[in-house]
Formats: sequence, structure tokens, C-alpha cells
Amino acid sequence: MNDFFSTKDPLNRRITLSTSHYYDHIIKGHEEIESDPDCIKKTIENPDYIYEDSTHFNREVYYGLGKYRKYNKLYVTTVVEFETNKTGNVITAYLTDKIKESWGNLQYAKT
Repeated sequence: MNDFFSTKDPLNRRITLSTSHYYDHIIKGHEEIESDPDCIKKTIENPDYIYEDSTHFNREVYYGLGKYRKYNKLYVTTVVEFETNKTGNVITAYLTDKIKESWGNLQYAKT
């Protein structure tokens, strides 16, 4: 499986987005991301917040405000599923205007 990208988050964890997952899932469901695919990587590398996913114990949700060039007042929301405590894969990414209140505990906040 080819990687669209692989990078590290602020907690020094390796996060990967496969090329097939990018095209087959993210772009099919969230076409707006296609015009600025780097927004996903920027959100992982420099998020404003990382929350636990309240319904999936092995997932975390990254929020990055202003990471999407065209709509810099929106958050890029990126969901990562962790295989181990040090490696994870991007599950989905989309734009939103606010942070979902039903996520789990806050894991990281940019200072």
C-alpha cells in the first residue's frame, strides 16, 4: 500500500494516510479537501486540539483552525485510528465550523 504521506504529530506519533484511502474514502465523501490535500498533514503536524473519540477507543480527532487555504475560518477535522500507541492511520478528514461537543477527553491543546 502506497502512502499519500507519513508524518509525526506533536506527541511524536507516526501518522500515515494511504493513497488508496485518500482517494477512495476522503475525496469521495469530502470533495472540498481535494483542492488543498496538505491541510490534512498540516492539521496532524500542528493541531490546535486533539480529542479522544468517545465511541472508538483507538481513535483520536485532530482539529486545525485555518489549515485549509480557501476557508481559513473553518477547522480541518482529521480522525486517526491508532494501531499502537505510536502509530496510526488517517480514517477521514473534513471541514467544520466548530468543535463537536461530544468528543471524549482533550489529549492535546496547542499553547
